[in-house]
Amino acid sequence: MMRLLYSLLLLPLVLLSAAELQVSPGNDSLSAAQKSYQPGDVIILAPGEYHENFRSGRGEVTLRAAIPGTAVLRGDVDAPAFSEAQTGIWMCPWPEIPEAVNERDSFLIYQYVPNLIQLTKSLAAWTYDEAKGQLYVRTSDGEAPDRHYLTISTINATGLHFHAGSTAEGVRNLTIEGLVLTGFNSRTKLFGISGSYYNTRWGVMITSARENVVIREVSAFLNGYGIGVGSHSQGTAIENCRAFGNRTPYNYSAGGICIFGPSGNSRISGCIGADNHYHDVCVYSGKFTNFKFAENICCGTLRTKATFVDPDFFIDRCITTNASHIRGKGTMRNSVVLSSVDFPEDYQEDNILARNNPDIDLDRDFADPVNFDFRPQGQASAFTKQFAPKPESATLLFLKQGGDDQADGRSLASALGTLPAALARLQDGGEVYFVDAQQGDIVLQNRNNIVLRGRGLYPVQLQGNIVLENCRNITLERLAVQALRITGGSAVSINQCLAETLQASQTENFRLTHSVSGPTSISACENAVVTANVFTAAKIQDCGWSDYNAYPSAEARPEQESRSFVAQPIMDQNFTFQNSYLFNGRAADGFPVGPYRRQPRPTVLAASQVRAATVSS
Repeated sequence: MMRLLYSLLLLPLVLLSAAELQVSPGNDSLSAAQKSYQPGDVIILAPGEYHENFRSGRGEVTLRAAIPGTAVLRGDVDAPAFSEAQTGIWMCPWPEIPEAVNERDSFLIYQYVPNLIQLTKSLAAWTYDEAKGQLYVRTSDGEAPDRHYLTISTINATGLHFHAGSTAEGVRNLTIEGLVLTGFNSRTKLFGISGSYYNTRWGVMITSARENVVIREVSAFLNGYGIGVGSHSQGTAIENCRAFGNRTPYNYSAGGICIFGPSGNSRISGCIGADNHYHDVCVYSGKFTNFKFAENICCGTLRTKATFVDPDFFIDRCITTNASHIRGKGTMRNSVVLSSVDFPEDYQEDNILARNNPDIDLDRDFADPVNFDFRPQGQASAFTKQFAPKPESATLLFLKQGGDDQADGRSLASALGTLPAALARLQDGGEVYFVDAQQGDIVLQNRNNIVLRGRGLYPVQLQGNIVLENCRNITLERLAVQALRITGGSAVSINQCLAETLQASQTENFRLTHSVSGPTSISACENAVVTANVFTAAKIQDCGWSDYNAYPSAEARPEQESRSFVAQPIMDQNFTFQNSYLFNGRAADGFPVGPYRRQPRPTVLAASQVRAATVSS
């Protein structure tokens, strides 16, 4: 049996020291920690799913996932099997009216309609017959529910809610780190509580934050709203968080990630949002002083409807499809707006406004815009280099068929043409973008801080092997290879790759995510994390943590992987899956298991793909 690094976390509530509590799913240990924690305690959540919420009237605590992204607080449950009630309408028995019905594979929350007549006129909708105890749904495309992944929200509460009795008292010294929250919602609008952000349920909501409140690497999807901080906050940071598909009909001010004003000495930085109701990342209402809003990515709308007191406050180095309520000339700089912005003439001098500037060609000018890498290519214009969100990288190389090995390799126009030439120039700290298929082996020995990526929507084929020996801080992404062999070293990350065979041994902090692999062996890799992968043959693993994977048979699925499942991909062109519906939405964070690609909604499902803007697989 695989030795799990975090096996101790499967015990009930355990006091490891005066300040550290470890909890695990299914035994009320999180509820016990909620009631008993003391100021300064650290609550560590073991991997797994917690069907409960956490509410506290004080801060002075840290909630941290033992492995980031693997501790999931759920306000929903997986839906049971449905039967067809009439053409396009599907029914299942359910004991009470749900708070919400969610199509997890598409990051959609269905609309509630009052009766079956209205349901026949709708898509992505549901109704409930209380007398019969039956739930009726119509999916987003009219297909059967078993072509989707449906869940039912049952907890009418915010997932993580910290509040204080008064603004003066406030929530202080609170850290929430590495958690996932989904399915928290309310079918009806909430009344009688001040603040528009109380009209619905959130994944995370902090009210009266006063000092040293940090929300870091948290994902919130398919809640009423995502991650929020209420008005009159001070000393708050939302960092490197993600919010997808959070949606409510009862509030129009927030969306995925939001801080409500007035607020001071706070920031939202490094966050990503898509498919949220109205706004992906935003600030709303009141005065904001000494506030940082930087390096956020919004696949829908970025909104800053507020009064900025600090003259140095601006939207800095962000990427967004649309920008709303920006507060005039000089309040946004070094940002990319792909579609619409109010009063573009106020911002075109010091930002990249793709729709308003005919001289901008995203594919020509930037490293990999479809994957939000907006570093300028070497031959980009001086204007692009000056006002891009990130600086040009002197160590980034492009490799494509028909390139010139005598060129500088720093843009598509001057790309290198052969793999040996690219490897000869690859420095420690360097990167290579593979534009199209290449031949040959890649062997790296005792190398550090290197990134090898396929450019564009799909994995790029390498007709050869990749061998890493005693390397550190290596990232492989969107590559399809014959064999991957990793020995020794540390911090090797493989994401959205395909390998006919894979072997990793004695590599500390090895990560394998969203990939496809044939026969796989992972041994003696301390702190290994293996999740959201498709294994087409047997996997042998004696270290680390593994779950939320797909296996070819019940015999191949490890017994301890409670959220892994049996499914085999039918491969299509560009390494997509013809039967993508079996894999969509089934990772811990709601993303697909296996490689995924970004695409706009609506479209026809192909491969492991979610039909949601920028989050499709």
